[in-house]
Amino acid sequence: MKEIFKIREELAAKGWVWPPNYKDIETRIWPFIETYFDNDESLLSALWASFERFNSPMIGMIFITDKRIFTVEIDDDNIKNNIRYVPIDKFKIDKIEFKKAKSNEELNLINLQSDTYGGGIEFYTPNKKVAQHFLNTLSGISEIEIIEIEAEKSELKSSVKNEEVKAAPEKKQIINFENEIKPVLSPQNLEQKSEIVTEENIVAKTSKPKKIKGLDVPKNEKTKYLFFLIPIFILIVILVLVFSF
Repeated sequence: MKEIFKIREELAAKGWVWPPNYKDIETRIWPFIETYFDNDESLLSALWASFERFNSPMIGMIFITDKRIFTVEIDDDNIKNNIRYVPIDKFKIDKIEFKKAKSNEELNLINLQSDTYGGGIEFYTPNKKVAQHFLNTLSGISEIEIIEIEAEKSELKSSVKNEEVKAAPEKKQIINFENEIKPVLSPQNLEQKSEIVTEENIVAKTSKPKKIKGLDVPKNEKTKYLFFLIPIFILIVILVLVFSF
């Protein structure tokens, strides 16, 4: 058994200076904790909190010593006064989730996952400094992973925003690419284009060769041939007449 003033002294030596003024812990549990400590063990930290045990609301204190971790707890109903001692095996704790309260009206959450109670247990305390002291002490005597829930959510939101920012230039490049493929012509450009096409069509029509069927002799050439053939024809007629007589 360790006397109450010795318990206070050892906790104060570790920087723990906060009285358990939450609900009825200071009157229903704190005066009776002497019997739960051995003289040869030293206190390192303590957490006073509310929680649930088998769906029953409880209040109590979770102590960390150089030998063990345990709770001293009682039903949160002001009727039952049976104080219980429940050990916690730190080697069965896989990880701890810690959610800081955003205001003085909210409670800080410490969730011990996969401990001796099965799936874990959640402790709620109004004092953020008490919660931080408890977690710092626990991480110093073990290799349990402690996760701050709010920090995780903030990192997730930041990564999503960064992905959206990275995706924006991609969209802009696609739009520019389409504009390069399909340029918009002004009315002046359209007129110039139609003029060029028209001139090309005219050149093509004028330079197109005509098809020739046989040899077509001009009329002037026919007249020349006719005047040339008439004398020859007369000469032939004369010769025929001469030789016939």
